[in-house]
Amino acid sequence: MPARLRDVVPALYPARINAVTRSCARSTPNYWHAAQKSSGPGIQPAATACSGWWVRAAFGGRFPARGVSISRAFPPSPPPLMQTVRYNEAELLHGRMRATMFRNIIWDVDGTLFDTYPAIARAFQAALNGLGKDASLDWIEGLAKTSVSYCVTTLANQYQLSEEDIGQAFGEHYDRTPLEEQPPFPGVITVCEYICTLGGMNVIVTHRGRAGTNELLAANKMTHYFAGCLARDDGYPRKPHPAAFEAVLKTHNLPREETMAVGDRDIDVLAGQAAGIFTCLFGLKTDGAVAHLNIGSFDELYRYLCQGAANA
Repeated sequence: MPARLRDVVPALYPARINAVTRSCARSTPNYWHAAQKSSGPGIQPAATACSGWWVRAAFGGRFPARGVSISRAFPPSPPPLMQTVRYNEAELLHGRMRATMFRNIIWDVDGTLFDTYPAIARAFQAALNGLGKDASLDWIEGLAKTSVSYCVTTLANQYQLSEEDIGQAFGEHYDRTPLEEQPPFPGVITVCEYICTLGGMNVIVTHRGRAGTNELLAANKMTHYFAGCLARDDGYPRKPHPAAFEAVLKTHNLPREETMAVGDRDIDVLAGQAAGIFTCLFGLKTDGAVAHLNIGSFDELYRYLCQGAANA
C-alpha cells in the first residue's frame, strides 16, 4: 500500500480499506474505479464522491468519512493484489451503499420541503408584466433557485429596470399567493413522521424568512414535526457555508453520524459535507456537487431510512 495512504488509514479502519479513484479513461468519464483490499471477508466498496484525487469514501460502509488525500501516491491503475471493480456512478449512489440508521434530518425549505418555486416564478412574471416586460416561467424559476435576490438582480440587468421596483412588485404578488399553491412535496410528511417515531429530530436551515417558513408549516399542519429552525433572520452566513449546520448540530446535540442534510441544490450538499454529515440531494439536477444519496422522490428516502433502521 502506498505509504501516504497507509499512514492515514489505520486510525480510521485498520483491517479493511476502501479507496476510490476517478477513472482517468476518457472513454468512461461517468465511471469510477473502486480499489478494494480487505484482511477479512469481502466487503463492497462504499464510495460517495471523488474530486480529482480526493476520496470521500466510507470505511466499512459508514458515512460520512473523512477525505483522504492520496494525491500522486496512488497510481491511476490500481496496484497488484488489489481487486478492481468498476461501478456506474448511479450504482454507487443508489445500489451499492449500505444504508446507515439516521435519526435526524436537517431540511431545506424551498424546493425541498415545499414546492414553492413555481409560485415564486409566477410572482416574478406578474411583477415583470406590471412593469411592461415578460420572461418565461422556466427561466425565472431557474434564476430563483439560485436565490430570490439573484433573480431580482438578473431581471433588473436584463430589462434595464431598478432592483427596487422589481423586488417591491414581486413581494406584492408573492404575498397574495395562496399557501395552498405551495404544498409540501409528496412523501415529505411521511419522512418527517418517521423521524419523530425514531425519537429523532427534524430541523430546518433555510434562506427563507422565519415568518414565511412558519406560515408554510402551520398551513400544512407540520409545525409539530420540527424541533427547530434557523432562517434568514438569524444572520448566519448563507449556504454553502456550514455555520448554520454546525449551530444546529451543537444546539440540538445531534450526533453527526446519525444526521442527514436534505436539500435540492448544490449549496445544501456542500454545506452538509463541510459540516461532516451525510447528504441527500432531492432531484436529479446538479451543477457538480455529488451527494452521498440522490433521490427523485421522498418515497425513496423513506425506504432508505427504513432499510438503515433494519440494518442497525
